[in-house]
Amino acid sequence: MRHLFFSLMISYVFHAHAEDTCKFVMDIQMTSLKILGEPTDVQELLTPSENTLICRTFYRINIDDTWRSATGYSTGRTREEACSKALSIGNGKLLSEIPPDKVRSITETLCTDFEDIQIRPVKIGDRIWESNVDIHSKIKERNYFSYKGARCRKFSERIPVPQGLYLAQGVICRTGSTPNARWLVVDKY
Repeated sequence: MRHLFFSLMISYVFHAHAEDTCKFVMDIQMTSLKILGEPTDVQELLTPSENTLICRTFYRINIDDTWRSATGYSTGRTREEACSKALSIGNGKLLSEIPPDKVRSITETLCTDFEDIQIRPVKIGDRIWESNVDIHSKIKERNYFSYKGARCRKFSERIPVPQGLYLAQGVICRTGSTPNARWLVVDKY
């Protein structure tokens, strides 16, 4: 009876915790794809381990005109060393040519307080992750540009209306110089 009660308690604690902050993370090495730009919306999870630090990076990257989530994992003596290697390793996994017999995936449950970054409707003044908005629908409008020293880009947003879809456009600019800096919606039309 005591073992049954203990098992139920463990299941309840894990289940309650998993619903609140845990999600399954899958890391898959992919073959060649068209990658547009560099990793953005970088989030870092740093964990101390014996004489080293472990860094897991979670970021978004545009592959074949679609925003995708990616992860990296590495160790180092400092946060900068571990996390830059994790970002580099994760990015390298996406960029390298991998023979079909070498494709592998790892699935794990990871508990963090990181938000799930998805494309969503935005308004002027919102502070967002870069991949909260889609890339611009016109290829020649996709380039980054500088405005008053800030890195900016145009975006497009599909808004459902009774007659179909309305395509809005706008401009976002990065509010800092680090890869994990948020972006500000400065215009939408």
